[in-house]
Parts: sequence; C-alpha cells; structure tokens
Amino acid sequence: MGNVAQNLGAVAPSENSDDDEDRVAPGHVDRRRVGVLAHGLIAEMLADGERAPSATRISASAARLPGLVEVGSYRMAVQQRVVTAAAVYFRLFMPTVEWTFEGAELRGPSARFDLVWRSAGGVIVDEIKSGRSATRRELSAVREQAARETHAGTAVFGPRFLGVRVVCLGAPRTSFFSDRDGQCTPLVWGS
Repeated sequence: MGNVAQNLGAVAPSENSDDDEDRVAPGHVDRRRVGVLAHGLIAEMLADGERAPSATRISASAARLPGLVEVGSYRMAVQQRVVTAAAVYFRLFMPTVEWTFEGAELRGPSARFDLVWRSAGGVIVDEIKSGRSATRRELSAVREQAARETHAGTAVFGPRFLGVRVVCLGAPRTSFFSDRDGQCTPLVWGS
C-alpha cells in the first residue's frame, strides 16, 4: 500500500510528552471546537467541489461558519486556527484527481468516517486530527481508532477498502496511513 500513501499525501508519527494538551485553561481556545469547525469547513468545501481553494476562499468560507458565534470573544483566534487547518488539508493532503470525494461523516459499524474517497483502485478514509500534535497517550488512542475504522471500512467497502489516512493538520509530519492489515506507514507528500 506504499503507493497509496505516496499518491494521497503526507511523514511519520512522532511522540510528544505534552499530556496537558487536553485541558482548556481559562482564556484559551478549545481545540475540540477548532477540530469540529475545521472538519466541517473541509467537508463543506469538498462537497462544493473545491480541490484547491485559495486562502481568500477558505477565509471567507470559515467566516460564515455558524459555530464561530458560539466561541464568543475568541472568535478570531478560532477562525484563524480553522482557516489554517483547512489550508493545510488542501495544500498537503488533498488526494490527486484520480480520487473522488464520496462524503463526510459516513457511518460504518462501530465507526464514523470523517471523509471518504474513492478511485478506480479502491476506497480510503481520512481521519482528520486538528490538534498540534499527538501525545503518547493520544497516539495510542488514534492507532486504536484507525484499527476500528479499518475493520469498519472493510465491512462496508469489502476488498476495495485500502485503509485509513490519519491526517494530523496541526503536525503534518505525524500523519500516517493504516492499511487494511493494520500496518502503519508515514504519509509522504510532494512525491
């Protein structure tokens, strides 16, 4: 499946000992909110047929997100993080033109697929992570999630299912591809 990883975009999981990243301190932005908004923006733009939106288009689309109202005084900070996450996805992780966007938030048995892509060669799922990096604890949880999604993807798509791209928008070099056999390889972009 190395071909899939190379054709689809991104470099290798690293470990980070920052286990406090989950906590939201007063005066800080909730990264989960950023993740929900970034994922929604990417999915909306893909559904609209966008494959290479300009920074202006991404910013304008983000400014219209209804969820931004709920973040109150940190609206601009959240908007900037959402715009950055979407820009990273479209710049580094957008699959090549052979891949067709099938949908977002699709459900399988015991899993939800963030983004689903199909080509003549098969089907892949993108699991979007918007945090800056994965802690050791989170990396283990992400690998377990990728394994569940791989199992569910195989059940839904059968032998056409190739695997899951774990796309880390805040730390692209930690992104990886988990194939249908559970083997993880770094995503490599620009090749």
